[in-house]
Amino acid sequence: MYHRGVLSILVFIGLTFNQTVNATISGKVSNKTGGAIKDATLTLVKDGATATTGTDGMYTLAPTDVKTLPALQPQNTGITLQNGLLNFNLPEAAPVKYEIFDVKGNLLEKKVLKKAQKGIYSFNVTENIRTTTLLIIRASIGSQEMAFNYLPLNGKNAVHSQNQFSTSVSAGLAKTTAVADTIKVTAAGYKEQAVAVASYDMEKNVTMEAAGSDVTPVISNLTIEKNPNSVISVYVNWTTDLATNSEVQFGEGGFAFSISDDSTVTKHRVLVIGMHAKTTYKIRAISGLTTADTSYTTGTLPNYIPEGSAVCSDGSVDGWTLVNILHGSSMGLPMSNNPAIAVMYDHEGKVVWYRVHGTVGDMGGCTSTEFYENGNTVVVGATDKEPPREYDLAGNELWKGPSPTSPNSYAITHHVNKMSNGHYLLVGWGPVEKLSNGRDSLTWANLREVTKDNTVVWEWHLKDFVTVPADANGDYFHANSATVFPERDEVYVDCRWIGLIKTTYNNPKLIYHIPASYHEATTSNDLCFSSSEDQISDVHDPEIHVDDSTIMFFDNGGYDANNLQSTKFHSRVVEYKIDEAGKKATLVWEFPGTINSDSYFKTSLYEPYWGDADRLSNGNVLFTSSTMGSGKISHLFEVTRAGKVVWDFSLPADNGMYRAQRISPPPLVRPVEK
Repeated sequence: MYHRGVLSILVFIGLTFNQTVNATISGKVSNKTGGAIKDATLTLVKDGATATTGTDGMYTLAPTDVKTLPALQPQNTGITLQNGLLNFNLPEAAPVKYEIFDVKGNLLEKKVLKKAQKGIYSFNVTENIRTTTLLIIRASIGSQEMAFNYLPLNGKNAVHSQNQFSTSVSAGLAKTTAVADTIKVTAAGYKEQAVAVASYDMEKNVTMEAAGSDVTPVISNLTIEKNPNSVISVYVNWTTDLATNSEVQFGEGGFAFSISDDSTVTKHRVLVIGMHAKTTYKIRAISGLTTADTSYTTGTLPNYIPEGSAVCSDGSVDGWTLVNILHGSSMGLPMSNNPAIAVMYDHEGKVVWYRVHGTVGDMGGCTSTEFYENGNTVVVGATDKEPPREYDLAGNELWKGPSPTSPNSYAITHHVNKMSNGHYLLVGWGPVEKLSNGRDSLTWANLREVTKDNTVVWEWHLKDFVTVPADANGDYFHANSATVFPERDEVYVDCRWIGLIKTTYNNPKLIYHIPASYHEATTSNDLCFSSSEDQISDVHDPEIHVDDSTIMFFDNGGYDANNLQSTKFHSRVVEYKIDEAGKKATLVWEFPGTINSDSYFKTSLYEPYWGDADRLSNGNVLFTSSTMGSGKISHLFEVTRAGKVVWDFSLPADNGMYRAQRISPPPLVRPVEK
């Protein structure tokens, strides 16, 4: 470990018990790669309370008689870094701040407490920043600032004190108290853990080590099995004479990446993803303390799956990016003779995972893709001929949805997602209403919630909430996404031409409408904007931020079916603060807007068909800029809130993308600890 700084001498006072309180202790139990451990048993040794983790690894302990202890109080102000613990010692209330960067200057972690109360605060760098490379840490208490260089050594620097404990204060930064109890954690295939805890409400995550990781079995029958769904993925198989864990390390010149399974078995089978096409990899199988090596050369990608390129700078959120790909036909239209493809690109723009979605050509390119960390699955939406499906990371089909041209003219289009209750949400266009003039029709929008066997258990209809002009006809609404929170009793439905509708989930009732300017449509509760310039024009895929009551849209900025490459329209990303009581949507961020950015964004940013914008973990925004046609280049941009481009991904001409999702860290794959 490398560090510099002044070590403070601390004096602790006031270690007396307070009153009995009600409390809950909650967190996640995971393996060393972050995977959830199901059915782990947690027991408070003194109190006797027990809990069992679910499929997501989460638990909640409810102690029955817990005494609250005061925080330890220092007499001197100081900042120290000792054995992976960043400590702040506050004899009185003061502002606290820390920032952690990698060697390239990328911000990995930041926390600010404007007025931390007196006490000792700690942040466990080793547990919270998963890396084996040098870190630069800047920390301050008020005007006192310190800087440290820290090099984790496979987690061996971390020290867990036996006579004090840190209670949660704010996302990893914790206030230290005297120990009150110990959680004993057990799970099949893992070593028992003992974790010290305090006597009041707190979060505590637990990382467990595989039980078979310290034995020396004999490895035999090491083979590589091709994945029939992908030329850049394989299964590595081997057997051992003892039941133990499974790990595969792989890399081009050395062993750079690792995929592990802590289940103790004698027949081992590990799915490997994250490889590049047409590349020879060294592959190492590991069980306990035994290793065996081989190699494998990946195949050539199908010609309709393009490699990309990326320019990355400091401040970008590292990870993989999931998109749908429409490989065009140089016609300048969003249509293809090739099927839709879900693709993950690494941060350098190389394909590291894909799944071809059926066999029929994709006409429209509006195929949603979404990754679900809790099950390591990808849901791909419907095309005009292919139903939606859910795949595991091996590409195996786990669910096949209804036909995209469902009964009652409820066509599935643009958006399908998996809900928190395990059901699937389908956005549809329909029913089609014949108008009184006998010539025209009006296509409404609907939502359906279906079970895994495609039984409809809930429906929502736009017609129940919106009033439109008498001459409205055709694709007047263009529903393109929905977000449903059954547990919050909230439904958000976006229609490109008329804006966003929010209703309740139970017995749907209108809450509000954020109107778009493109088509006229009204409800009984339209929100207003500060000015007409602030109003959305026509939008895609709003991202709902329940933590701060904001909503982010990709605003296409207009549409001309007769001139899809028009230069009179300009797209933008907008974020609004929603005041439901005051019936107002206030524009709080816009890109490019008045931000001093590259001229491209003010003169050439226009996406006629699709659009997506996501707020990332560090506040950056990832958005699409995609179009079709000979010579037309599709981009993904990641920008800071100040407008600096920190990641620019592009595809060869005439390849389009509807949406993008940053997955950080990547699924399954972790860097090898050196």
